[in-house]
Amino acid sequence: MKQAEINKLAKYLAEKKHIKFKLSVNDCNTLVMEWHDIRFGTDKLSSILGQYNNVKERIKFSRNFISAETWLTSNGYKPVKSARDGDILVIPTKHYSIAHIVFNGSAQTFQEGAGFVRLNIKSIPKDVYQVWRK
Repeated sequence: MKQAEINKLAKYLAEKKHIKFKLSVNDCNTLVMEWHDIRFGTDKLSSILGQYNNVKERIKFSRNFISAETWLTSNGYKPVKSARDGDILVIPTKHYSIAHIVFNGSAQTFQEGAGFVRLNIKSIPKDVYQVWRK
């Protein structure tokens, strides 16, 4: 990413840090899709906004929506071995994947019960996550 995009990402993430978690409004999916829309001038977020309001609906939505990997691939992302600013880090779980945006050595996302969180990437075992870049 060029410096102007890094600055835009920093501003975007700074605006999110005090926002409360809300499924399908302020969660890991919406964070990544909204950033994608800002960066590339698309409107992907509208496809999921307000589509699930509780964990049961989230799991059902995840089963019926394309996988994170398929969404990333179809939107021009490619898997890479190491993470850098602007990459998307995905941690698969039993029912759905948790998406993060990489910035300043951390994986940033919305987490239920905690809000906006930053995880040190070095603290996450490498075999647990995938990194995607466009």
